Amino acid sequence: MTGDDSKPAEYKLSFSANGGTGEMESITKEENEKKNLPAVKFSRTDFEFLNWNTSADGSGTAYADGAEFTFNSDTMLHAQWTVAAENAVNAINSLPAGEHKIAVTGEMTKDNLKGVIEVIKGNLNGAKVYLDLGGITIDFYDWIKCSFADCENLTGIVIPAIEPPDTEYQYELLVADVFKDCKNLKTVIILNSSDYKIGYTAFKDCLSLEYVEIPASIISIKSDAFDGCTALETITYKGTVEQWKQVKTDDKDSKYKLMSLKVQCENGTASGSDLTL
Repeated sequence: MTGDDSKPAEYKLSFSANGGTGEMESITKEENEKKNLPAVKFSRTDFEFLNWNTSADGSGTAYADGAEFTFNSDTMLHAQWTVAAENAVNAINSLPAGEHKIAVTGEMTKDNLKGVIEVIKGNLNGAKVYLDLGGITIDFYDWIKCSFADCENLTGIVIPAIEPPDTEYQYELLVADVFKDCKNLKTVIILNSSDYKIGYTAFKDCLSLEYVEIPASIISIKSDAFDGCTALETITYKGTVEQWKQVKTDDKDSKYKLMSLKVQCENGTASGSDLTL
């Protein structure tokens, strides 16, 4: 309250361009007063405005442009941006030093994805990238022909749901060495696809890897897929304990990292050693 108990408190809502340019004036509102957000006035070369978020990295509460809001504290809303697949190389190449979460949308080709990987690897500005590919579509064979190995500027990735070439054969979604030696990779989220496998040494020596989220559609994980991932202790599995125990592996030898991992399932906890040979 302001000191006069008869008057409601006032709070300020401010706006951050979060990598964009332009100006937007802050808004002052009374406690519990409902208002609609003003139209976004920020812009960003090669990017499109997605929404507002209470966190700069998009992990907070999201609000659409013009949405109704009620805040009872001083608040900053951060613009969230997406980049179309055809503009992704230019957008990532222009990033300044620091950590950035880049959400890519649209249809992506093999050459386009290879270009994105190369520009992340070779960014001379010191940019570190969390690459969210959850909004793209890509052909399965285009996907498996692209390798992120040795991409030290990659800090996180959301792997898109990808349709298999057919349903009669079980494919490796993550082929051998696809993320090998991505030493700053901390987060991997695999979106729900059809039945797929994780191949040999897919994440070998990803020394910083801390969070891995695997969908219930994964049917097989090679025992050495996470060898050398010294920071990884737990996998998040988007299925039940019973489903996890049906996932297959090729070896249950305790020398493999996968066997020592805890597995957080939707209805309890399991371990890597629970996999089926």
